[in-house]
Amino acid sequence: MASFKSFLIPVLLVTLSSSCIHVTEAARHLLPDRPALLPPLPGVPRVPLLPPLPGVPRVPLLPLLPPLPGIPLPRLPLPFVPPVTIPSIPDVAGVPPIGLI
Repeated sequence: MASFKSFLIPVLLVTLSSSCIHVTEAARHLLPDRPALLPPLPGVPRVPLLPPLPGVPRVPLLPLLPPLPGIPLPRLPLPFVPPVTIPSIPDVAGVPPIGLI
């Protein structure tokens, strides 16, 4: 039974994918005439085609360059998320620091 399932699943996937290709090719004349999309250029980030969300700041798209030494990266705070403060652990006499245990 397991060998039949392992045979049937790829056959169904190939059949469905090929039928989708045939439907797409058959309906190509219904699509509007548009120029072909430009191929992706190296070093140029893709811009998502999503509308801006209310309350979420837009981040300018910069090329992915390595950070310069000594210059911190700007961080944008997340909306509606309070900053997290981590309390420091006080030193206790006679107890070694955590890294030395």
